[in-house]
Amino acid sequence: MLSSEVLSLIDQVNSGAKACQDENQNRDAQAELLATCRKLTAELESPFEAIRRFSFQPYETLALRIAIQLNLLDAIKDEDVTALGLATTTGADRLLIVRIMRVLCTMGVFTEKGVELYGAGRIALALRARPSLRDNVTTLFDFGLNAAAKLPSFLEKTSFANPTRDGSGLWQHAFNTPLDFWAWLEQDPERARAFHSSMVDRRHASADAAWFENYPVVANLCSTVPPASAEVLLVDVGGGWGQDLLAFASAHPSVPGRLILQDRAHALAEADRESLGRRRVEAIAHDFFDPQPVIGARAYYFHHIFHDWPDAECRTILQHTVAAMHPGGRSRLLIVEDVLPDVGVSSYLGLRDMHMMTLFGSMERNRGQWTELLGQEGLEVVKIWELGPKSESLIEAVLRQ
Repeated sequence: MLSSEVLSLIDQVNSGAKACQDENQNRDAQAELLATCRKLTAELESPFEAIRRFSFQPYETLALRIAIQLNLLDAIKDEDVTALGLATTTGADRLLIVRIMRVLCTMGVFTEKGVELYGAGRIALALRARPSLRDNVTTLFDFGLNAAAKLPSFLEKTSFANPTRDGSGLWQHAFNTPLDFWAWLEQDPERARAFHSSMVDRRHASADAAWFENYPVVANLCSTVPPASAEVLLVDVGGGWGQDLLAFASAHPSVPGRLILQDRAHALAEADRESLGRRRVEAIAHDFFDPQPVIGARAYYFHHIFHDWPDAECRTILQHTVAAMHPGGRSRLLIVEDVLPDVGVSSYLGLRDMHMMTLFGSMERNRGQWTELLGQEGLEVVKIWELGPKSESLIEAVLRQ
């Protein structure tokens, strides 16, 4: 017999489904429906079923990683393909293909069309269309899960202290290296390429709005910048290949002022300089642990930078930024990050916080932690703009008067 909680959730699912059919409903309604469906699943599962699912979930990532390694995503296109055909194409054993595909079909990556006959599912189509999503899977598995497997032994060794980035942390323990993640990444151009590629779709994957869709760009940043000005409007610090700045320039082609993309030289080497130039984006090699060379920009923008670093390193980055900012609100700090709620953190954000801990000895932060971190360096939070239902936000700050 179904419990009253289950029956209530079923009613909520039905109401949410009707709301999502309304063309005026936005992504918030879909996110709410998905959250309700997950609550319903949790209520319907027995504790044994849930524990069994938790225990075996890593093998889903493993199966997907092998599928990418075997290039199965490109092997199954418009027509259905047999296991024997996939074995012939990939050079893998047919039985291995069958065993991997069993898992991938239950995940919805591929679909079973018959005995040992497979077609592409919508997840496979998305992965095939966006190589950066494939790179996201490979980097998460190769870097994150390999390090995470060593977390229990590392925590025991450190008497269960909260991991930090001190040169002898989890990363060094897991990969037997004296290097931190970033130095280790730079040693191999291919893994560096895959990592930076995986960052390209970070906003797309979050399903949140771009920061400039909810933020009053013209009123807050451009109102006193003269046309054709040599003044710097926006500096994208640690901006990778420039995907965020290109999106901004496309949405605001007529805003005055210069647009500056900054990252380390090895990251900028993979950027499409022609596309940047067409959108008047200037690329400058810069390490944000060095003094900020662009003084008095209207805005210094950081997207998912600070969650990669513990507080001490964040303060160094902020100190260099604060030194370059003009007072009186003329310069603004814009940070796009996840702002964790004090209660009810989503599964995704809780897991990503552990991912940050594993790779970098860093963390995701809640509102209080952001306010404290920025306040320590003389910054005042003006407003936290919510960009979508999944907690990604734009934190706007200025120099404290």
